[in-house]
Amino acid sequence: MKNVKNFINVKRFTNGILLIFLLSFYGIHAQTANSDYAKALADSLEAKNVHNTGDYIFVLLKPGMIKLDDKSKAAEILQEHLKSIEQWEDEGKIVIDGRFGRNDKSYKGAFILNVKSKEEAKSLLETDPAIKERLLVAEVYDWYGSETLPVTHENNTINKQDISKK
Repeated sequence: MKNVKNFINVKRFTNGILLIFLLSFYGIHAQTANSDYAKALADSLEAKNVHNTGDYIFVLLKPGMIKLDDKSKAAEILQEHLKSIEQWEDEGKIVIDGRFGRNDKSYKGAFILNVKSKEEAKSLLETDPAIKERLLVAEVYDWYGSETLPVTHENNTINKQDISKK
């Protein structure tokens, strides 16, 4: 019985050493594997890696309390809303945005703002004609994501002209 216990202990020890070796090899390999790492870009963002979190504001757009019977007035306000979104993108305040398809909650869209606080976000949102006219309601949440997200979105090589050609 003593030999069996010794064999089990030796096997555990050997497996432990093998595991440590594999983990250390993987760690060395993982540190050198990314040859495309853009150190200057990461340094400019003060980002150590893409998992460092930046503070953002997540905005969820829901149907508002007001329904306009005048369809042309509603369309005009929504056009102004889209202009606001484009302006905020140009100013670097929107990291990413998009609309929802039909859904059981009637959610309209969402975007991530690159602003300092919820108060700044709310102040910005109050300038949106669709929110001001209460066609849309904005729910605002703190959101934490990669510090590199704004640059990833900004460096997207597809532009509006490319998309419209499809």
